[in-house]
Amino acid sequence: MTSPFSAACACKASSFFFSQVHLHSPAMSSVYYLVGAGAAGCLLAGRLSQYFQVLLLETGGNPPPAVNTFLWTNQFSNDPQINYHFSSQHPHFSLQTDGMLNISLGKMMGGSGSHNNNYYNRGSPHDYDQFASITQDPSWSYLNVIQHFKRLENFNGILLNEDQRGFYGTSGPFSVTTSNGPTLGMWLAAGRELGFQAADPNAFQTQAFSPIALSTKNSLRSSSYTALIQGVEKTRPNLRVLRYSQVQKVLIDENKIAYGVTYLRHGIPQIAHASKEVIISAGAILSPIMLMKSGIGPSQTLHAAKIPIVQDLPGVGQNLLDHADIHFKFQILNPSAAQTLYPTLSDSGLQDELIKFQAPIKTGAFSTENVHQAFIVSSRAKRDNEGNWPDYHLFFQMNDLAGLAINATQIVMRVEFGRPKSRGCVFLNTEMYAAGEVDDEKLVSLDLGIFTDPTDMDVLLEGGHYIIKSNLLHEKTAAFQPLGLRYRPEVPEACKFYPFDSDDYWKCYIVQTSRTSWHLSGTCVMGRRDDPLAVVASDLKVRGVSRLRVIDASVLPTSTNGNPNAPTQLAAEKTACLILRDYLDPNSDPNLCPLDNPVYFTPFN
Repeated sequence: MTSPFSAACACKASSFFFSQVHLHSPAMSSVYYLVGAGAAGCLLAGRLSQYFQVLLLETGGNPPPAVNTFLWTNQFSNDPQINYHFSSQHPHFSLQTDGMLNISLGKMMGGSGSHNNNYYNRGSPHDYDQFASITQDPSWSYLNVIQHFKRLENFNGILLNEDQRGFYGTSGPFSVTTSNGPTLGMWLAAGRELGFQAADPNAFQTQAFSPIALSTKNSLRSSSYTALIQGVEKTRPNLRVLRYSQVQKVLIDENKIAYGVTYLRHGIPQIAHASKEVIISAGAILSPIMLMKSGIGPSQTLHAAKIPIVQDLPGVGQNLLDHADIHFKFQILNPSAAQTLYPTLSDSGLQDELIKFQAPIKTGAFSTENVHQAFIVSSRAKRDNEGNWPDYHLFFQMNDLAGLAINATQIVMRVEFGRPKSRGCVFLNTEMYAAGEVDDEKLVSLDLGIFTDPTDMDVLLEGGHYIIKSNLLHEKTAAFQPLGLRYRPEVPEACKFYPFDSDDYWKCYIVQTSRTSWHLSGTCVMGRRDDPLAVVASDLKVRGVSRLRVIDASVLPTSTNGNPNAPTQLAAEKTACLILRDYLDPNSDPNLCPLDNPVYFTPFN
C-alpha cells in the first residue's frame, strides 16, 4: 500500500470534523471528521458537537483581532498569512491587468467570513425553489428552508416592512443587523423617484431599493467562528480544534467507504479515523481539489496525476460560478452638503470617535457602514419569464472614512451580476502534483469562465447604462441633487478609440475593468441521481462513496442573487439537522430538527 504520507498526496485543506474522539497511537479516532473551518465548517462543528465529539482541523490559525472591525478589510484580504492566493488569467475579463486576477480566500478560523464585508443576503426565494427543482427534493424550496435561516439568525435591524418580521429569526447564534447610514433615506427616495419600491432584502427578495443587512454584532463581525466556536471551544468536551493542520487526503477503503483522513500538523504526519463520516467543507476551490487528491473526480485528471481512481465523477471541479462586477465613481461637487452627512473631524474629534468605538456599546463614525443596495430584474430575465426574479445588484457606497480627515469627496456605485449563465472550472495541475508538489496555491488552476455566455455581458452593460443614463445619482433624482454629483469617467486606454457612452465603449469598459467579487460556488454540485455532473445528492453525500459528504458553497447548483455566505450557512445548518436526525432518531418526523427539540434527544457521549 502506498504510504499516506508521500509528498504526492499532501494537500492543504481548511479543516475536518470527527465525533467521538479517542486518541490512539499512531492514529486518532472519531465519529465525524470535517475538512474546512470556514462558514460551513465552523457552523457544523458547533452544531454537531452539541451531540457528538467532533474534531475540526484548520490549516490556518485564529483571525487577528483587528479583522473584527471593517476599517481595514482591504488590507487583511491581501495578507498571505491568513489567506490563500490563487492566480487566474482570462482572455475576456479584467484586461486592464492583462486578464490576471488574484483570488484571495480566508485561511483562518471562520474562513473568508472572518474578514469580508459580511453582507447578509439570503438570495431570492426563486433561488431555493430552483435548487428544489434541480435536485427534485422539495426540502430545498424557500418555504422549507426559512426555518433554518430563522434558527441561525438573531436579527435586530430595521425593517421597512414590519409585517414580515416573522420571517426573521431572533434567537439564533448569528447577529444580523442593517446598515442605517445617513444616506439610506436619500437612496430609498431616489429609488422611489425612478419607480422602484423600497423593500427589505431578506424575507422575500424582490426588485427594489433596499438597505444592506450585515452579519455584525455591536459593530464587529459575526462569523461562524465567533458565533459557534470561539465561545465554547474551551468548555465543550465534545469539540476539539486542531489549527495549523494541513489535510492531505480522505482515506477510503476498498469498499468505497470513507474512514478518515491524513494530515500534517506542524509538518508531522498524522492519521485520524472517523467511525461515522468524513465531511469536506474546504470551499469552492479546495473541496474539489480535496476530492481529486482522494481519487474522486474526472478519470482523465486522476490518470494524469497518477492518482488511483476511487470514483469517476466528471462533475468535480466543473460548474464554477462567480459574480462579476464593474465600478463607477461620482464626484461630490457640493462639499458643504457632504459635511452635513459626515462632518470633518479634528484630531481631538478623531480621538473622540475612537473612544466611542472602544466603548462596550460601540457608537460613532467607526460603527456604521454607509452601504446600500438595489435588486434589479434585467431584460434578459424578463425574456426568460423571470420577471419577478432579480438577477443583478446595484451597490451604493459613500467614501465615509474620508470625512474623518477631509470632506467625503466621492460616491462609488457598483453593478454586480448575481445570476450568471457562464460557468468556469477548477483544475488540478496534474503535472505538478505527479512531480510531488504539495502547495495548493501552486496546484490549483482556475478558469472563472466569466462572459463565456455573451448574454452575461449584456446584463452588466444594462446595469451600467442604468447607472449612467438614468442619471440615478444626479439630474433625474431630487434626492441626490444637493450633493451636486457628477460622473467622472476613468477611461481605459484601450477604450479611447470608441465614442464615449456608446455600446462599444461600455463593452470595452466592462472587459477592461470588470472584476471578480470572490463569490465562488458550484464546483461539487448537488443534483439528481441521473445528472452526470452531480457530485453530491441533495443530502450532500458524495455519489458512489459511503460516509463522505461535501458541505459548503461548492454544492450550490446555481448562483444566488447575493453574496454566498448566508446560503452556505443555510446548507450547513440544514444538513446538520439531517445528520443529527439520521443518527439520533432516524424514524422521527423528517421535518423535525433536533436543534429545535434538544430535550427530545439524548446527546451521544
